[in-house]
Amino acid sequence: MWFDLTLISVGIALADEGDNALNACITQEDGHWIWSSPIYIFC
Repeated sequence: MWFDLTLISVGIALADEGDNALNACITQEDGHWIWSSPIYIFC
């Protein structure tokens, strides 16, 4: 198997109070999208 690894750093504005649901989306070589489950950040 062959895997390419790409690291991306993105600044995200979060709400000052409460929780923030974040999702990651990846586009595959064939154009299909893969979505993560929500990742919750509590402030």
